[in-house]
Amino acid sequence: MAWLLTIITKPIIVIYTCIHLHNISAIGKWYLNIADIEDNAGNVRGQYLWNAIFITKDGYKFGNPTEKMSVVLAKNYILGKLILPGKFLCWLLIKWGDPTFALLK
Repeated sequence: MAWLLTIITKPIIVIYTCIHLHNISAIGKWYLNIADIEDNAGNVRGQYLWNAIFITKDGYKFGNPTEKMSVVLAKNYILGKLILPGKFLCWLLIKWGDPTFALLK
């Protein structure tokens, strides 16, 4: 049932918030907060897939709801536990300047 509420309410929430805030800077901050939450949720939602396609069997596992996906990728990057798709994704994050990877350049 939660998925149905999300489908129905998400567009309404976004439109209302944009009208209510009517300030690009405030909308940007609001959206970044949402993106952070989605990043953590994505770490949990996709944990089984991410563990299978990005890291070795003994790598640091995805699935902790308090960690962002990029943090888990960075830990595995440092530990040398990434497989090819994970290495490619980290390479993209480094090239695009992800703050988590800024120190790894």
